[in-house]
Amino acid sequence: IKGSIHLAFLSHLCFILASLFYLKLALVTLNWYLYTKRRGVPQDILDEDTEEVWTSWTSENGADYIFDKWEAYRLEYELFYIMGALFFVFVGLLDLIRYFDCLNMVLVLAGVAGMISALSKTYQARTIWDFVSVHMFFIEAINLLLRKHNYEGVACFRIGDVCFLIGAVLDCIGSYVGIAEHEGLWVIQMDVFSCCLWLFSALTDITAEIYYLRKRVGGSSDGIGTVQCY
Repeated sequence: IKGSIHLAFLSHLCFILASLFYLKLALVTLNWYLYTKRRGVPQDILDEDTEEVWTSWTSENGADYIFDKWEAYRLEYELFYIMGALFFVFVGLLDLIRYFDCLNMVLVLAGVAGMISALSKTYQARTIWDFVSVHMFFIEAINLLLRKHNYEGVACFRIGDVCFLIGAVLDCIGSYVGIAEHEGLWVIQMDVFSCCLWLFSALTDITAEIYYLRKRVGGSSDGIGTVQCY
């Protein structure tokens, strides 16, 4: 199974979908933050971010419409976070099958921790599970860079790996800020940039895979079955 073209492209496709969901999640969070600031919501309410806190604050300030907006935001947040994390679990499982490397379980654990974070009801629980998830992604990024490949064109894939690593580092920084409870606009903007790097990494990988696949198939007399994939 190692080097399977079909598993390789399925893994790349899941990576793209996971990155898109994470980017959408970051943009939804950014829009919500900007909306609440325009409406004068205190930072401590955003930090607590529980149904009880929002119910109490909106009732006291006659802002029930903001509570409705918050409920809609939470539904989108959970959906995009769970879907993104789930597709990263798929990537990890597919790579585990392709490489028979137990280190690929790190990506599976990162996705699982992300899904737990999405379903957590308190800010503290979400922050802790986010912390676990992003550090698992960081370990996966290191694993990608250390993985050895011995065929032409691997340097192009390294560009994507480096982008994934930079994004993971930025996410780790954001998790430290979250643990310290110093969230702000710049953290959310950094998260958006990190997700863009991950999406670029995913698109770079599949583009390079297609290019070098065509090149290797064109020069192979044995056909597509002998082609090794990244």
